Amino acid sequence: MIPDSDHLLKVLYYNRHVGTIYLLENGRLAFSYSDEWLIDTDSWPISRTIPMCPGTNSHEFVQRFFANLLPEGRLRYLVCRRLGISEENDFELLKAIGGECAGALAIVPIDWGEAELEKSGYREISTDELANLEHTGLVYPVFAHDGPIRLSLAGAQDKLPVLCKNGKIYIPVGNSPSSHILKFPNRDFKYLPENEVFTTWFANEMGLPVVSAELISIGNIRVCKVRRYDRLPENDGIIKRIHQEDFCQALGFSSQRKYEIEGGPSFSDCFSLATEVADNPLTDTEALIRWHIFNVLVGNADGHAKNLSLVYRDKNSKTLAPFYDLVCTAIYPRLDLRIAMSVGGCFDTGQLTEKYWKDMAEAIGVRYSFLQNMIRTMISVWPERIESVSGKFREMYGDQPVIGRIKAVINKRSRRISYLIK
Repeated sequence: MIPDSDHLLKVLYYNRHVGTIYLLENGRLAFSYSDEWLIDTDSWPISRTIPMCPGTNSHEFVQRFFANLLPEGRLRYLVCRRLGISEENDFELLKAIGGECAGALAIVPIDWGEAELEKSGYREISTDELANLEHTGLVYPVFAHDGPIRLSLAGAQDKLPVLCKNGKIYIPVGNSPSSHILKFPNRDFKYLPENEVFTTWFANEMGLPVVSAELISIGNIRVCKVRRYDRLPENDGIIKRIHQEDFCQALGFSSQRKYEIEGGPSFSDCFSLATEVADNPLTDTEALIRWHIFNVLVGNADGHAKNLSLVYRDKNSKTLAPFYDLVCTAIYPRLDLRIAMSVGGCFDTGQLTEKYWKDMAEAIGVRYSFLQNMIRTMISVWPERIESVSGKFREMYGDQPVIGRIKAVINKRSRRISYLIK
């Protein structure tokens, strides 16, 4: 039996019909590619877990792929409460806020036609309005579905996709693409935007490919402004959507299992994925190793599989996305110090021994001497590199207490790791 329109959603790539999401009687999601998409020689699978074929895909990977586009935790609770939707209802949440997601796809009601799509555009928002909303801690929940505004961002941090143009900030309407993400302060974790920008800059200085991040002032607060790697401004002013999927989506894991200790992807799983699908596996897997070492060194315990993504430049091209969501979580005593992906089975960096680094090397199939040399190199150069970043950061934003705290974490960890692998 064909579901009625209330139980169907349309998946678009711009105005092309990619496929249809079905709400099944058991509350789960199914998906089928459109005939138009299947016969188009320029089309591509939306996920490596959902291959292009006729008929309806009703396996568990469909639910996981689309649910991974949605907000999590407290943010999901606040959005659902504002919309009057059950927290467990992925279908209705996709229907309400799926117009602007990560990657190239837009999810809209099945009966949307040209008239609804033409309502897309942008609404300018003042910094005063943003600052007033920030005081309530509800920036994203307010805009996730404000009339025709339909924005979906995965994760639990209060953040907002926006278009930044000519010094002004605009909210996308309908399924219009954004260019940046604004990440707001968190009352529980002081200097979080400053922390992320500084850590991202430091990662770049250490040779990691990272997103472009900066601090901007909104009222009397500072906000982390990140340029989206899955959006590409073109010469005519149009913003092109670039398809992507995070590693949880690509490996078929739900967002509830993004941490290895909870049954989520291990570093070895992620390494194998990049080896299998990346255009330049040697380059991308080496970058992954540096990312993992960097997270241990800088005290980022939140380097889980949803903070890694594949970018699809075209149907035959898959590359590792620039690294994002880099934060020194170790400066916040309330956060779990166990790392999201273990080193050779060890989650507690205070208990790391050389054996675990050797186990990690064996698990991913590289020589331990190669891994050891990479660790030694990163430890040897970090003091000079962090001073360079600190100088640039202070010049632009003034002295920030978070810098000294991050340095202290790295200093302590680098001394311990150096002792372990000598």
